[in-house]
Order: sequence, then structure tokens, then C-alpha cells
Amino acid sequence: MDSSLMSERVQFTSPRLQLVQMDPSEITRFHAVMSNAEAMQTFDLCRPLSSEESADHLNRWIDHQQHHGYSPGLIEVAETGDVLGFGGIAWYPGCESTGPELVYILMPQWWNRGFASEFARAAIAFAFQTLQLPKLFATVLPDNAPSIRILERVGMTRVEYLKETNRHLYAIESVRP
Repeated sequence: MDSSLMSERVQFTSPRLQLVQMDPSEITRFHAVMSNAEAMQTFDLCRPLSSEESADHLNRWIDHQQHHGYSPGLIEVAETGDVLGFGGIAWYPGCESTGPELVYILMPQWWNRGFASEFARAAIAFAFQTLQLPKLFATVLPDNAPSIRILERVGMTRVEYLKETNRHLYAIESVRP
């Protein structure tokens, strides 16, 4: 892909990562993440997605981008373009009381290298500094200790338990001067 087109699609960066906005050509890379059973065990539906489901999700995220001006995308190693996972800032229909939400999923081969914390910090900075959002939420399964540690490490605090989804709700507020 033309590097100038790619740079236009980069929503934010961190020292090692970049978040790239998706378009229909990204279906193969997106599905590689969303169909990984181990990665998906705690994300969204807690199961791998079929190719049709991945295509449907991709189209929803493209619509999200058009509607909000930002959306979750592919998390890449900035230097190589290798896909680590999927994540970003998202509004979920019907969940306005718990949105916008920080979301992320990393492929298992990238776990335990500090990438999730680095991504979460960069996403929070993007949400508060660029998007000017006043508050950001995240949800996590109660038994997902690694993700709970990440959310707490980046300054999010547990707000409540959402019984209907069996998830803890975390939040962080923007500190404005």
C-alpha cells in the first residue's frame, strides 16, 4: 500500500505501535484477529468470528468511522506494519451510558510484551487530547486478570459490575487544566 495513503489512515501512534483505520481491503488482516480462538476468549462474543461475522463487524466499524470521525482499527507494529490486534475508541449502539469505550484485543503471540498497556495509554491520550472526550469506559470479564491489571495500570478504576453482561465497568475521566 502507498505509504502516504497509510499515513492518512493512522489515527494515533505510540513509541512502538500505530492504530490504522480500516477499509474493506483490510478484511483478511481483520479476520485473522477476530477468528483467533485464544485472542477472542475474553473479547466481544467470547468466541472466534466466522468470516461473514468479521465482514459484518468490519462494515460496522467503517460506518462508525464515517459517523464519529474515528473508530477502532488494526493495531500494528509501527516499524513493520505487522498486525498485533484490534482496538480503539468505540461507541456501541444501546450502550450510551457506558460509552465511549476503550476496546482492545491482541493476538496471543504479542502478549506479555507491554503492548496492551502501551496501546491503552495511547488510546486514552487520543480520546482526551484529540477527541476531547470527558470520560472513557472499558468493560472486562471478572476473570480476565491480565486485562484488569492493564486497565488499572493506565489509571482506570472499577465503577460497577454489569450483571447483564457479566463484566466489570471501568472508567477514567479527563483531567482538564
